[in-house]
Amino acid sequence: MKPYYSRPRESKCFTLVELMVVITIFSIAIAGAFSLFMGGYRVMFRTQAKLEVNAYLRRATNQMVMDGRSATYFILYDRFDGSLDLEKDATVPTFKNFRTNEGWGRRSVGESGNCLVFVYNGVNPTPYDPTSDAPVDRIVVYTLDTGDDPDNRVYRFRRGELVLYDPDDPLLDDENNPQRFQSVESLIPAAASGDNPARNLSVAIPLVRGMLDGNLFHRLDDKSVLINGHFFYGNPADDVGVRATKHATNVYSFTITPRGSA
Repeated sequence: MKPYYSRPRESKCFTLVELMVVITIFSIAIAGAFSLFMGGYRVMFRTQAKLEVNAYLRRATNQMVMDGRSATYFILYDRFDGSLDLEKDATVPTFKNFRTNEGWGRRSVGESGNCLVFVYNGVNPTPYDPTSDAPVDRIVVYTLDTGDDPDNRVYRFRRGELVLYDPDDPLLDDENNPQRFQSVESLIPAAASGDNPARNLSVAIPLVRGMLDGNLFHRLDDKSVLINGHFFYGNPADDVGVRATKHATNVYSFTITPRGSA
């Protein structure tokens, strides 16, 4: 009987070309999956950003409507830290602080500005005296941060409040508080120094651009004010005086009419 010799099996391996083909296919698949993931992430971010914009806006507009409707009247200024209005006898803008120049910077009917003040009057103790004014119980200030390029830049939208008389608050129930009889200009909180003059007020909306020739507010008549703004949501580190790029945005316009009475 002849001896049987088993033939050794040939070992099978991938060639270099086959490995390159497999790696290429996997790379394409991974790149496609990553691209799909990033596309979904961007959509999710922008959707979340839109929700953030709407959430900020709802809170701010609801607060503004509540403040505005219960106010006695409003005053509109061109800017929070003063005025760049024209001198009566000059042709160049001159800065003046309305706190020390009463009435300076007030916007008339048909004019726009970036500082809106709601005023709440109390009961006039001498209503038949034509020289007497109703005391001020409270003021609420809405303003954009002051900037040098309002047409192309976005700024913080802020709110500030000063309560002078509240009969339900033991600390504010003094009807004879002398501040109640001061001018509105003197009661508006003083501007903080530096490049961000309104930073001593709380932030209502992080990023806003005024759409009324660079202004946020427009005085329609003696009773109503129009708010028209471009609202942004983006990187919080870039929300002061920076150009609005890669942000979720919405444009809103609404009117507020004070309905309170002295």
